[in-house]
Amino acid sequence: MNIFISHSSVNAGLAQKLCKDIEDAGHKCFIAPRDIRLGHEYASEIVIGIDNSDVMVLLLSKEANESPHILREVERAVSKSIPIILYKLEEVELSKSMEYFLMTHQWINASEAGFAEIVKSINELDGKNNKDDKPESTPVAEPQKKVFKSILPMVIGVSALVVSIAIIVGSFIVKSGNKHNIESTMIEHNEDSSSEDNMEASINSQTIKNAKLGEEVVFGRYNNADIVWYVIKISEDGKEAVLLSKDILTMKGFNPSKEKWGLYNGENQVFSDALANTDMEVQAYAFGENSWETSTIRKWLNSSDKIVEYTDFVPESKRFADNSNGYDVEPGFLYNFTEEERNAIIEKTISTEGNMLSDKEIVETNDKVFLLSVDEVDWLKEAGLQIYAKPTKDAIDKDETLTYTEMMQEGYETDTLLWRLRTPVNDSPSKCYMVSIDSASEPIDGSFYVGAEGFGIRPAITVDLTKLD
Repeated sequence: MNIFISHSSVNAGLAQKLCKDIEDAGHKCFIAPRDIRLGHEYASEIVIGIDNSDVMVLLLSKEANESPHILREVERAVSKSIPIILYKLEEVELSKSMEYFLMTHQWINASEAGFAEIVKSINELDGKNNKDDKPESTPVAEPQKKVFKSILPMVIGVSALVVSIAIIVGSFIVKSGNKHNIESTMIEHNEDSSSEDNMEASINSQTIKNAKLGEEVVFGRYNNADIVWYVIKISEDGKEAVLLSKDILTMKGFNPSKEKWGLYNGENQVFSDALANTDMEVQAYAFGENSWETSTIRKWLNSSDKIVEYTDFVPESKRFADNSNGYDVEPGFLYNFTEEERNAIIEKTISTEGNMLSDKEIVETNDKVFLLSVDEVDWLKEAGLQIYAKPTKDAIDKDETLTYTEMMQEGYETDTLLWRLRTPVNDSPSKCYMVSIDSASEPIDGSFYVGAEGFGIRPAITVDLTKLD
């Protein structure tokens, strides 16, 4: 049978576990966002998923009861005479609209029964359908294996911190106070914006040389806008500071496929679906390799050239999962930094875990700009900063995948976005870890391919404070 699982993003983790139990029992589930096909409109995919299902399972919680999206899903199922199994996670007084649609459907109380009872109910419905010789329903659209949006188990855990209200502007200006909220105002990437605000913000500011952990500084430019950074680490001698961009500056793939996403052209062989091949080098070829050392994102971040020269892996749009967000003709990240600013950035030896294709446990590179590792995420916590982040307005406007607006804001009802780390997932040649979103069950996610281009980039740099007088 085909089962549509309706759930609030708050209960996404439970929904994923239920999905596994149902599919282990021999049924097929449709669960968003896993089964939202690449390049298809989110709402229409939901409708198709419901229409092609034999049963809807609704995880009923307070959030689900209040969600207009779930109400529309339930209404659609009722209109198509699809039976609904309600798994009540907590005591909820149904809204009048929800009560109208659900009054005649089967209820299961989570406090009295587990997922096994849901599977049992589905099996009973399946038996009844077989006995009645019900025609086989149209199968739910198969999720494309190459779709990077297919795995994102999440349970909400939103934390609130003090909202920062001052706007930071000017070169190397630092704000007082070191607690910042993930809901701080997005920076408009507009070259002509807030010149008066710049002067006002500078009145009580101090130089970066005296900045403390967790404070904000402005340094360098990207897309004609000043970049705001967090100070996340200061050396013991006080001469160096590690900065991380406050917001996600752009959405880019970490490393593209060799030729075309999901396709491998070897000697006398073509794999249209490289995942079906057990050769890890084939998978890296087709989905991008998770090596920081050879990645195009490392090359781009460390370049100050107007035209960046790439070799084997070229970050063209066609080589990424959504055929979008190519940066092969974009100037390097450091292009709009001044010579003085570039000279103040220290080239550091960066240690990164070797991926499964490497013969080294640790790979060392020399970088001016880098992505954080999984371990270095702790620097944010030690600085009293939130790890979750959201993109600038400019990053949103330039993202062709709509991952943020459709998947995160609409699908998960969050303003945060996953952002990339340089640490490879150890059991895959094509996945790197990312910091997840504020509705995730775990803060670090390793589900996505490096060739998925709809996720965030937060550059990090180390600056020489002695050169900033």
